Amino acid sequence: MLRVLLAILALALVVPGLAAANPTHEPKHVLMVQWRGATPADTAFKDRLKELGVPVEYTEIDAKQDRTALATTLREMRPDMVAGRWNLIYSFGTSASQLSLAVARQRVPLVFNVVYDPAQTGLVDNPDQPGLGATGVTNQVPAAEQFALFGKLLPIRRLVVLFNAQEYNARLNEGQVRAWAQSAGVEVVSIPVSADTNALNQALAEIAAGKIAGDAVYAGPDSYIISRAADVRAALAGRVPLVGGSEAFVDAGWLAAASPDYAAMGRAAAEQAAAILDGVPVTKLAVRGTPARLFVSRRAAEAAGIPVPPDAAAKP
Repeated sequence: MLRVLLAILALALVVPGLAAANPTHEPKHVLMVQWRGATPADTAFKDRLKELGVPVEYTEIDAKQDRTALATTLREMRPDMVAGRWNLIYSFGTSASQLSLAVARQRVPLVFNVVYDPAQTGLVDNPDQPGLGATGVTNQVPAAEQFALFGKLLPIRRLVVLFNAQEYNARLNEGQVRAWAQSAGVEVVSIPVSADTNALNQALAEIAAGKIAGDAVYAGPDSYIISRAADVRAALAGRVPLVGGSEAFVDAGWLAAASPDYAAMGRAAAEQAAAILDGVPVTKLAVRGTPARLFVSRRAAEAAGIPVPPDAAAKP
């Protein structure tokens, strides 16, 4: 028996056809660049690739919302990119995606996820026909669509907007909300904040004291404010309804969010990645979006005496 096994092994080494009769699927190597740690979008990305039968080995980076540190890390990894260590880069958020694309320089295809405006931030030249070595999934939802969903919960005639003045996407979102408000006859008080100042704490104190008033406080899909969402809830819950442009806000106890589902975005990005790993050129894969949903915190809605609409995605 041993002689037979040795003979088969020897034939497999010299006869390609015999080796192919028992194929092995070599894993693909993916560099996963996270901006604020693992999110449901990242988990769904991995799960969907596994469902699609794509074996993957991941190298993971968590930027911890530090552009400088991430840029340094990626530059140090560039020789490995040039050498072909990774078949694909997956990146979460605009900042991580911009830095990844700049360092990869189209040597490694990039699939971005949860990016507000890929064209305006230089990730693609045309969302329908990307030509810069990247494609992915956008989380942009028109302001009118967001506030139509929030209108199922409460009327808003005066809105307080918190936004990170240091992030292009946050400034863009604030401008879109302001434009919608003007057409809808809604008064807006916009408060710029940033991670390197005490502006957010000061704003929360003034809102809590009634010096800044509104029917609701809103924040767009802004990673900095998402990272402080629990602090905002602790300072303002029970004083003013909190609504946002990311599902993560509801996970932190805010009343509601109007945004695409993180898991749906992760699955969509995985399907693009699977196609690229199978040989489809990035230029053939248009940027994708997923439908917006109204997410509502049951606990926050109950505390405010607001019924949860039957078509909303209710969370604890």
